[in-house]
Parts: sequence; structure tokens; C-alpha cells
Amino acid sequence: MPTPKKDERLLDPRARLGRAVEIQVLDWLLQNSEIKNVTVLAKNFRTRRAEVDLIFEADILTNCHGEGLNTRTLIFVEIRARTEVKPNAVGTLESITAKKRARVESAAAVFLQQYRGQAKSIRFDVVGWEAGKILYFPRAWG
Repeated sequence: MPTPKKDERLLDPRARLGRAVEIQVLDWLLQNSEIKNVTVLAKNFRTRRAEVDLIFEADILTNCHGEGLNTRTLIFVEIRARTEVKPNAVGTLESITAKKRARVESAAAVFLQQYRGQAKSIRFDVVGWEAGKILYFPRAWG
């Protein structure tokens, strides 16, 4: 059976939800007070074994008051979407297993081989979207 084309996959309800959540999360990140001068480098960056939902470069403020030095940072983002939050369900951050982290890190390593940007550091963030509410975990690991 042939692999469906990208446009056909977007007809799938989960794919449509995922795309809508990615747009909402990106808009939210662009308005975040800690992140300035964002340059989106990739969405859904795929390798043979892994995918990173969002990769961008940004100036990160060094303190929570919006003051201080900016550090140009390359940020790899894993997005988790849930349409409903069930009692006793595993949290967004806890749903990122060691295996998933290793896959994201593997894809990041591939991306870094071709990266020619100006970032001085990298980090891994997780964004949860739970029934329309955004939960942000900067520096989730690494």
C-alpha cells in the first residue's frame, strides 16, 4: 500500500489537531517574555528514527525580570497534545520517556551537523497542550 501524501495525512483528525496545536504553541512561544528575536529553523524535523517538533534560535533573557544579557540559544521543542486531561494521568513532562529523549537528542545531533547559526548554547524544551491550556517546561532535560 502506498504511503499517503502529506496533504492526505492532514485529513486525519490527529494530524489536524497536531498541526493546530503546533501553530498555537509557536504563537504562544513568540509572545513569551523570556524568548526574543525568534528565528524558526525547522518544524517537524525528521531523521530516519526520530523527529523534533520545532527547532528555533532565540535570544534568551538571563533573568525573570526581562533584564540582563541575552544569550543566543538553539532550542529543540517536543510538543505533547492532549484533548482531555484524565484523573491520575501521567503529566506532560513525565510522558517524555528516556527513549523519547534519546530519539530527540539523536535528531538534534543530526540537525547540529548541518547547523550554521549563531547560537552559543542549546537546550531542550517541552510544551504541553492539555485541552487548550499550554504548559511550558524550558530546559526540560540536558
